[in-house]
Order: sequence, then C-alpha cells, then structure tokens
Amino acid sequence: MNRAGLIFLSLLVVAAVFPAALAAQNAASLPGILGDDPYPAGCVSCHKNDTGAAALKLNLMLARIQGHPKVDAIVKTAPKDCGMCHKEGAKAGTLDSVVHKAHFAKKADSLFIKQFQGACLNCHRMDLASGLVSIKSGAKNW
Repeated sequence: MNRAGLIFLSLLVVAAVFPAALAAQNAASLPGILGDDPYPAGCVSCHKNDTGAAALKLNLMLARIQGHPKVDAIVKTAPKDCGMCHKEGAKAGTLDSVVHKAHFAKKADSLFIKQFQGACLNCHRMDLASGLVSIKSGAKNW
C-alpha cells in the first residue's frame, strides 16, 4: 500500500473510533446523567480501600493532615457532617474550598483526575428538572 493509501486508511480508522471514544468519555464525565452513577454517595463512594490506590478512606486521609482532629466519633455522614467545622468564616476553611483545593490543586497530577476523571458529578448531583445542584453525601465507611 502506498503512503497516500496508508494515510487514508488511518484517517478512516480515526473517524470510526473517535466518536465512540468521545461518547464513552462524555458518559464517564457525567455520571448519573448519561449513565449509571458509580459514586452515589459522593466522598465515601471514592474514599474506600478497594480503589486500586493507596488506602483512601476519609479517616485515613484526614489523619495525614497536620492538626486535623480525629472525627471518627462525630462524623456519621460525609461530607454533610464535615460542615460542622468547615463553614463560612471557619479557621479551617469552608468545605467547598478545602475539598476543591485537595482534588484539583495538582491539576493533571491529582489522583482525583487520574483515577476518577475529576468529574464534578462524582461529588455533586444535578436535578435535571430544576437544574439545581447539590452535594452527594453518604454514611461514613470507617
């Protein structure tokens, strides 16, 4: 096959594969809207030990933060109960700023991006009828 034929064949393959790959990527980045929601409880759906990465349970992650109090006894639902301390004006910072910084500050090097595609809908839920967005929460898993 000559060079022009090889280029043409390559373009045909890309044209056939690209739309399917793009659709799969979009479905993955819109969990709960374009497909099943693999993270129905938000934080605790990802922060567990069977993720293929280091132990990610929230209590273990929080223990790595210098000065963070042990919250095992007071947190029953995450991240809902985290708002007891992480509220507007709190020295510890608001929950949204702390969580977004933890998940996105390293950009493409973030584990949240690498392993969980960094999709907003991993943590947030959208009501399609009203357009309102809420934060997913679930029972602690530790």
